Amino acid sequence: MALKREDVIRTAEVLHKRGEAPTQEAVRKALGGGSYSTIGAGLREWHEKQSQKRSGQAKGFTLDLEKIINIEAIMAAAKAHAQAEFSAERSANKVRVESLERELAAANSKLDDMEELVTLAQADADVAKARVVESEKLAAVLQSRIEYMQENDSALNQRLSEMMELKTEAVIGLKALEKEKIRLKEQMFSMMDKNEELGKDLAAADRKLAASAEAVKVLKEQLAEQKAKGE
Repeated sequence: MALKREDVIRTAEVLHKRGEAPTQEAVRKALGGGSYSTIGAGLREWHEKQSQKRSGQAKGFTLDLEKIINIEAIMAAAKAHAQAEFSAERSANKVRVESLERELAAANSKLDDMEELVTLAQADADVAKARVVESEKLAAVLQSRIEYMQENDSALNQRLSEMMELKTEAVIGLKALEKEKIRLKEQMFSMMDKNEELGKDLAAADRKLAASAEAVKVLKEQLAEQKAKGE
């Protein structure tokens, strides 16, 4: 059964309630597998819902001005709420950023390993190609000698047969190495796509953190204006 974004969102919520960071690796492990692209899309939707929830809580915060006469009390309450909201958002963003940085480091490490494997595979392929060329040259020499020979030299025929077998084995090995090279390249490109996606998520987290700081700044300015009017 194909993995759905709803499954990813539910799993991320469970991990969040446990106090665990809902990273792609953690969600994939909890689900027992799944596409990184589907998991990434589900996590982005979950983070958006979390941001909307926190935004709704912030909008629901109001002060009863009729009951609070002292302007200093109003400022203290608003400041405490703003600091709590900012601290919570900053902590959440810090966890997400650290998680993204760890995933990015792991992806870069895997990418380096893939590049090294591709290099080794290419070296093996070059050696195999050289062997094939040598085998073909030797087989051509032996075939030429056989054409000019009048007698059926069983020893020479046996040697030619062995060389042809060597050529066949070398060709098979070369094809296997070419397939492995293609597979490693595909894995490398997949890791590069994931690396780019992680970079985008990290940039989004930075933007949200900056937006939270700007909201706190605006709230402070509004409170300063209210205090000035009250004085």
